[in-house]
Amino acid sequence: MIKINIEIHPFGLESEKRTLFEGRIWNDATGTPEVGNYKYTLYSGEKVFNGEVKNYERKRPIQDLLLIVLNEISEKEKKSRGRSSKV
Repeated sequence: MIKINIEIHPFGLESEKRTLFEGRIWNDATGTPEVGNYKYTLYSGEKVFNGEVKNYERKRPIQDLLLIVLNEISEKEKKSRGRSSKV
């Protein structure tokens, strides 16, 4: 399981930090030794984002998996606001 906690620290002040996103990515145990399938749940205030990443090659770096999840969330946000272009 991967735990995600994204915070903003205005002016670098720890005492002023706010959490923008928090959540988890976990292996759903349906993959192979070479390819994994993952599910995620991330929270941003009142918003909850659930999804899955299928056929992720395990040899790829973990930051690629995080980028896929963040891009999916970004697309979901745009669609909910009536926009559909990619970042």
